[in-house]
Amino acid sequence: MVQPEWRRSVKEMDAYIPGKSIEDVKNSFHLEKVIRLASNENQFGPSKKSLMQ
Repeated sequence: MVQPEWRRSVKEMDAYIPGKSIEDVKNSFHLEKVIRLASNENQFGPSKKSLMQ
């Protein structure tokens, strides 16, 4: 079976390196509350249009 081109490209990608943890950010910047928006996150959750019904 022939593997699609994008599969080879995905295999060649560098591994994801996560950023600082919420606790590290709080400590580094002297914050009480942090809302994480990395990794395509948001404080409102997914759009209703994106949810399967």
